[in-house]
Order: sequence, then structure tokens, then C-alpha cells
Amino acid sequence: MKHIALRILTFTTYSIILTPYIHSMEIIPTKKTSHTASHDSAHTAQYNLGISEGEKAYLKKRLPIAKAALEKMLNRTLEDKQVPTIAIIGSGGGYRAMLCTTGSLCGARKTGLLDATTYLTALSGSTWAVAPWIATEKTIEEFRGYIKECAAKLFTEFTFEEEELIAEAIIKKLHKSPFTPVDPYGYCLANRLLKFLKEKRHTITLSSLSDLINPSTHPYIDLVAIDGRETIITGQTWSDFTVHTVRDHTNNIHIPTKLYGTKFKNGEPSKHVYEESLGYIMGTCGSAFGANIHEILKEIIKDAALRKAIESKIPTSFHGQRPLHFYAEVPNYMRGMKDIKDATLIEEKYLQFVDAGLEINLPYHPVSGICSERKGDILIFLDASAGPVGEQLQNVANYAQNHSLPFPTIDFENIDKKTISIFKDEHNKGTPIVIYMPRISDPELWQKYESDPEFAHYQLDNFDLDHETNNGFAKTQEFQYKPEHSDAVMNQTEFNMRVNQDIIKEAINWWIDRK
Repeated sequence: MKHIALRILTFTTYSIILTPYIHSMEIIPTKKTSHTASHDSAHTAQYNLGISEGEKAYLKKRLPIAKAALEKMLNRTLEDKQVPTIAIIGSGGGYRAMLCTTGSLCGARKTGLLDATTYLTALSGSTWAVAPWIATEKTIEEFRGYIKECAAKLFTEFTFEEEELIAEAIIKKLHKSPFTPVDPYGYCLANRLLKFLKEKRHTITLSSLSDLINPSTHPYIDLVAIDGRETIITGQTWSDFTVHTVRDHTNNIHIPTKLYGTKFKNGEPSKHVYEESLGYIMGTCGSAFGANIHEILKEIIKDAALRKAIESKIPTSFHGQRPLHFYAEVPNYMRGMKDIKDATLIEEKYLQFVDAGLEINLPYHPVSGICSERKGDILIFLDASAGPVGEQLQNVANYAQNHSLPFPTIDFENIDKKTISIFKDEHNKGTPIVIYMPRISDPELWQKYESDPEFAHYQLDNFDLDHETNNGFAKTQEFQYKPEHSDAVMNQTEFNMRVNQDIIKEAINWWIDRK
């Protein structure tokens, strides 16, 4: 993520916009919720190396959908065991990532790839595409038009009615759990990106999406964040958030998503149930403004020797500190559990979470094989990251190597010149195929197709997404897009997905044939 110092400065202003509303409120005690949590195994914090029963049931229903889509897409008959687990992986990058991911998903729908996909993982800006897509119950094509309208208005501008909804949400939250800058951030995101839900935009929850996500039309979604404690400088624990469970991957402790925000003790929830809103989770996943000193220096100073020299002058105790305390804070569902791997959490009252893009800006972790029941066979990386193209894929490859996970050798030569690159291991059947699709424009590729009536409407003449990402309207700190700019970004990634469909089919066929 480029220009992180500027982004932090910019959002310092954004995060205090709602302060007058908070201080002007008369805090009225709210009634205690009548909902209670039963204390059977389905409602406790549990150790589990695998996936939830809800996820298993969803995947069982998704398999025949993916199989039928692949058979149609590839024009061949398949057995169940020949169907690969395809995972689409959406990066961070603010509104740019939101729009890039939306465009790519539209392209994947048109080629048949989306229906053939099992998992859709997202962090930061991509969560702002994935979660609202499910929540609004729109087709991906309908959602494309909707999100363009959302992006056209600055997300910190409110009508009087919107202010009232946010004020009401704040009052309720102040009586439930800690209030950090992620709260107003989440309200801003929900107000703008979930506006279709009207008065329900601040009350809809991630667990409620389990009734909206459909195996016939949606891959299984997985949103991620990382441990935000200042004592952890790098190598943070990854946590994933699905419609069924929330899990921390160091201790492998699961809780039902509907209890995320509820107080726990010794693995048991309190009597009164509370779930954080979907907007809050969207704010959590996109909280890159909470970068620590180490992460800021890493982004600003690319020369490793110079950065090391500067860090040597900074007391070690400062390396994990966050200039802005921009993290989510929720009750610790592992509190009091004696047999957890990270013993430092036993007495902690709260957990802290920040944007996982501060560690690696591609959410590979959930489908990496760390969880053996959730291993992707074909990994499609949609990389909308700012900065050098391929840098985040290198971080993924390093992570795989450090954790002894099978991953093909990546040839980075000219990776920034191609809209698609395929990497595979000819000798190891357990190694996934990596399909890398960065946020770039290829003028020669456009010239090849611009006269084709099927693609002419994309109007990509003289559009350079790489330039706009690092120097123009698509910089990460931009939270408002003109409709024509949103169209240009989504057109580019939709075009890239569609014109490369034969390359993608060839890669999928290769995986199937080697079985």
C-alpha cells in the first residue's frame, strides 16, 4: 500500500467527523437483549483444525453447481473427484480494489468461471465488494451498477436521516463493547456501501448473510483480518470471518459468527448475545490506517539497508506502536481458556484486529492449506495493490515457503507487463496452479479486441490503470470516484478476465488431466 503516511493523515480527519454526534448525545441505558446463548457445543468457543459444519454443508451443495459450470465451460464431462477447488482471492487497495474485484467477478460470471469457483476470499477493499454484493441480494451485474452509484458520493457526507441512523447505532454500541475509530469508519462504510438496505444498513450482521448467500450463485466467502496488538510487530495471527464461524489460526479456536462481539469466559458466552455489525467487520478488514511504525517505514522506505539503519535508532519497544490507534477491539472469546497455544491471551479482556493487508495484501491464508479441509487447487489472485506489480505475490510465495506449503515457483520477469500469468509445478500434483491477474492495462491486448463488437463498449483507449493507481484518480486514499472513473476501472478488469478466458480454461484442463 503506497503513501500510507498520507492515508493516515487523511483519515485522521475522517475518523473524528462523528465526534460531535457522540458528545452531544444523551446516553440512555438500553434494554438488555432478550436473546440468550444456550451453552451446548454449538454455542461455545471450540478448538477445531478443520472447517465448520455450516461450511461443509454449503460446499456439499456447491459441488454439483461448480461441476456443471465447469462441464459447460470446458465442454467435457467430469467426475466429482475431477472438480478442482477454485479460489478467487481479492486484494486490498481501498475503493480501487472494491471496483477491480467487482469488474473481475463480472467477467468471471460471463465466462462461467464464477459459478465454477468454490471460495472467494477478501481483505480490505475487496471486502467492500464481496460483503455488500451478498447483503444486497443483487446479481453481480446489478451490483456493478449499484457500487458505481455508491462510489460517486463521498462516504463521509450524510443526509439528516443518515445522521440519525448513525447516531442511533452509536448509542447502541456504546453500551455493548469498546468504541474505537473503527466504529465511525464502519458506520461511514455501511452508510454508503449498504445504503440499499436503508434503515437496516447498520444492523445487518455477517451471520445473517448465511440466509442470503446461495450455493447456486455464490462461492463461499471468507473475509480476513490480523492480530492488531502492538506487541506483535510482524508475522501476526490471521483470523477469518465467514457467515458461520470466526476463527483465529494460531490457536484454531472457532466461535459462531453470531457471537462475535459477545463476552466469553472459559469458552462459554455470557447470557446476553451481541453480534458486531457487518459494517464494523468491513471497517475492521479495511483498517490499514492502524499501521505500526515498522509497517510505515517498510512502505515509505524501500531501501532495506537505509530502513534497517533508521530502525536501529528507534527503541525496539516502539516498533509495534501505532501512531493512530486504528484497530477493532472486541471481547476476547478465548479468555480463560487454559489450553490455547498463545498463553498471552488467557487474561486479555479484548482482542484487537487490523487490516490483514498490512502483513500481505492478498488473502491467500484461508485457502493455502494451513487448514487442510480448505485447500485451493487453483488460486486466482486478483491483485489491485498499489506499488510494484508482483510485490504482494512475492510476499505470498515467501509465506508459503516459510510455512512449508506447496506453491509453484514464480517467475517475476515481465509479470508487470501481462494481464495474466500462470504458474504450475509439473512434478508435484499437490501443488496448486497460481493464476495471477494484476491491475494493469495492456494497450496491445486492447488494440487486438477493440473492434470486436463484444468488447468495444469497454472503451479502454488511452486508459492506464497502473498510472491511475499510483498517480491518478485511483490512488488508495481516494474515497470518491466519478461514475466514468468507476466504469473505467471495472471495464478494465472485466475485460482482462474475459479476453483471458481461454488461458484460464487451459490451466483448469491441465489440472484435471494430471489427476
